[in-house]
Amino acid sequence: MNKKRRHIKMVKHQKRRKKFSKKRYMLYYLFFAILIIVTFLILSLTVFFNITNIEVFGDSKHKEEEILKVCEIKMGDSLILTNCKKSETAIFNFFKDLSSVSVTKTFPNTISIECCDAAALFCCKKEDGNYIIISNNKRIINNSAKNPPDNIITLEILNLDLNKFKEGEFFKLPEKEEQKLKIIQNTIETEQIKNITKIEIDANTTYITFENRITLEIKDISKTDYLIKMSKEAMKKIIGRNEKGNLTYIKSKKTLHFIPEKTILKEI
Repeated sequence: MNKKRRHIKMVKHQKRRKKFSKKRYMLYYLFFAILIIVTFLILSLTVFFNITNIEVFGDSKHKEEEILKVCEIKMGDSLILTNCKKSETAIFNFFKDLSSVSVTKTFPNTISIECCDAAALFCCKKEDGNYIIISNNKRIINNSAKNPPDNIITLEILNLDLNKFKEGEFFKLPEKEEQKLKIIQNTIETEQIKNITKIEIDANTTYITFENRITLEIKDISKTDYLIKMSKEAMKKIIGRNEKGNLTYIKSKKTLHFIPEKTILKEI
């Protein structure tokens, strides 16, 4: 009986030793796995994936060395630790005339920086006679230009304080005026309209002038896109190249009328 008990105890003891050995080996394996991972991470940050190639491209007049100085990315930096968003923000905030900046990583060792200059689309004349130049993505390229660029749209917003706008900021309007301008700009880009020379926006009415001679009056914001398209067709087919006048939408008749200077009414 005693032998049987001793045998059972020995079997139990051996099982415990085997379990302990397995746990110990598992701890060893875990330790070595962690060691390998940590070693790989250290090597990745110090030896592997270091930047050996920086590409700067895009439609920008700024020199490569200027952009690299601002972004603070250098050869030999860790590609993994490089903060692309931080570099994008630094470049965009420093160069006030850019419309977009993109900084991307390409493993194992390349950084790509793309910079695009903003294209001037609107200008607003300030009380001091200088102009605010606004890009196609509403960024203020210049807030004290002596003269506006050629082929740019003059923008007038009723009761808008132009002195508050700074270079590099975005041209933000009150909600209603912002909505009107957005619709007009979308139509200009979609329809590829190139002969709009002036836009006037107040609380109730919008005036769009084509070629400094034909002015479209818009009272219903929902019809802005439709009326601009109609005006484009009218300029091509009905209105003479040298005529001046106004285009008005008659709601009751659902028609667009052209009223030439010193001549009779024309229905379109």
